[in-house]
Amino acid sequence: MTEAVRSLDGLQLEFGPAVRAYLNSRWRDRHQAEDMFQETFLRAWRSGVPALDGPYTQAQIRSWLFTIARSVLVDHHRAESRRPALTRGHEELVALSDATSLPATETDRLTDVWLVRAALDRLTPSHREVVVELYYHGRTVAETAERIGIPEGTVKSRAYYGARALRAALQEQGMVP
Repeated sequence: MTEAVRSLDGLQLEFGPAVRAYLNSRWRDRHQAEDMFQETFLRAWRSGVPALDGPYTQAQIRSWLFTIARSVLVDHHRAESRRPALTRGHEELVALSDATSLPATETDRLTDVWLVRAALDRLTPSHREVVVELYYHGRTVAETAERIGIPEGTVKSRAYYGARALRAALQEQGMVP
């Protein structure tokens, strides 16, 4: 195997689950989404894997792969729109147009939201509840303790360990260095 193929294997191992989840969330047919996943990494390989040749960060490489995945989504949507439709409902058409008409920055933002939600899902329910109350709802420690019905010291402890676990989950996804 060449160095580029070995590097591509590393890319697929590291970023593959996130790319696959992104494509599955944007396309209605899982088999076609799997084909698009393979097409994404084939295009990355054909480009000579330039992301691995320079001093790029994990976030830049992830963004490059998601840009390729988005292009594959758009290409498949355009190809499907040229074929005669069997039966497409209004909701399905709206979902398709939403998935392919987002600007790249909005797509990146939505991808980040999805990845943060996935990281939050990896926390224990008690840690997740405290982190969401404090950091996303902007509540104080006292308000959170009263709302959940636990002592303030427990809120502080869960916030500390929950934030550590969230950071570790985000690091595994390549979102945080």
